Amino acid sequence: MKKILLSAFALFAVMTAFADVEIGTAENVSPTLYASSDDANADGATAFSPTFCKGEIVTWTGGEDCWYSTGTSSVEINGTEVSFKKGAAGVNNPQIGTSIVNGTTTGLPDSGTYYQFKVTQNGYLYILGKFDTSKHYVAWEESNRIPYVFAGYDSKLKQVLTCDMSEKATLDANGYIDESFEIDTIWKYVGIERSETGSIEAGVVRIAVKADKTYTFCGTGTKVAISAYCFAPEEESVEITHSGNTLIDETVPTSSTEEGNGNDDNNVGNDDGNNDDSGNSEGGTTTTTSYECYFTADGPSSSFYTVNSGASYKSGSGITYNDESYSYYLLMESSTQISFTAPNDGSLTLVYGTDKSGYNIYLDDKTNTSNKYKGEAVTDDEGNTLYYVLTISITAGEHTLYKADAAALYYMCLSVTTGINAVSLQTTGNNIYYNLNGQRVSNPTKGIYILNGKKVLVK
Repeated sequence: MKKILLSAFALFAVMTAFADVEIGTAENVSPTLYASSDDANADGATAFSPTFCKGEIVTWTGGEDCWYSTGTSSVEINGTEVSFKKGAAGVNNPQIGTSIVNGTTTGLPDSGTYYQFKVTQNGYLYILGKFDTSKHYVAWEESNRIPYVFAGYDSKLKQVLTCDMSEKATLDANGYIDESFEIDTIWKYVGIERSETGSIEAGVVRIAVKADKTYTFCGTGTKVAISAYCFAPEEESVEITHSGNTLIDETVPTSSTEEGNGNDDNNVGNDDGNNDDSGNSEGGTTTTTSYECYFTADGPSSSFYTVNSGASYKSGSGITYNDESYSYYLLMESSTQISFTAPNDGSLTLVYGTDKSGYNIYLDDKTNTSNKYKGEAVTDDEGNTLYYVLTISITAGEHTLYKADAAALYYMCLSVTTGINAVSLQTTGNNIYYNLNGQRVSNPTKGIYILNGKKVLVK
């Protein structure tokens, strides 16, 4: 495994790319960082705003009086170890006017310990460092406060802690947090009391970023030590682990393009059979976006889906689906709800294990039996059930899944398709249905099809 280590007196530049994922640690900082807080406080010490790292995508700078921080921890980002032995911290709390106080902020800091990140692409920025359950943290896009996701590991509690601030504050149409919102402590949102633990060994704050914007991050009324950042553009994957515990494992939804050629083994658009139907597909382009989700001991892997608090995630017998293995499942019980918003029409696939006997689900209305959908068993060559698969046609908009039977849900994926109008069909005689791949369907069941050049939903 490749290691990234920071030297004792100067932080070497480390820029590592995984596809388009960029990792940065503090380089030979200009001007040079103080070696300790005592040096920064000494008579004659000069305040400065250092540049910690200048990458191809991200430029990381800091507030005045910064100095080297020390730590014993590390994380792995996409398999590469990033050491926390050295990092960036500061002497003074971040300041604006008179103070940034605990729980509330009135604007960007103008002195003290804070960090800024200028980015040149859209994507996610992951800020890695040491955090504390007695402190509060805040992020801005330009001068607007923005929500963030936090994940960190605490060895005292032996668990990964997670918090999504977008669920705690009212956001306006631009996704900014109301200035009147008081942060309060995020730790109560992850189910711990401040007295239970102090410093978090390794923590990650994730914020969504836009090209040519500047992002500021700091503690409120406190200093925070940052060791590295990771930037991932759209459609890339990031996995961040600490001591074998997964903090972040996600992929920005990936788009794939399929070109219809109007001529395949399924007689797409060109039928010379005996049905007296003739058709011609002129081809076209469809774009499919998939929102995948599996489960860990701490919850769903994707924030696209919202599961009710108090849901049960269990280690089960496991399944292998599409060549991927999954070991944890969400127990579908009476209180379980899974909510999501489909950006377009599409299909939702659910995969259940055999840990529970159920494999049915309610969509949107659990009092209406017509909204109950049943999965089908997938078996091996000897007839043993491997898992159950259920596919439901989904319309654009908000949806909620409810338990129909006690079931072990291991995996789910929403696939939505755009660009269907690029497929042109001419028909003569009887109407002909085509699926979203352009394949002719003689007896359409529930789902979305193309009929006479238009999308139709068969119920």
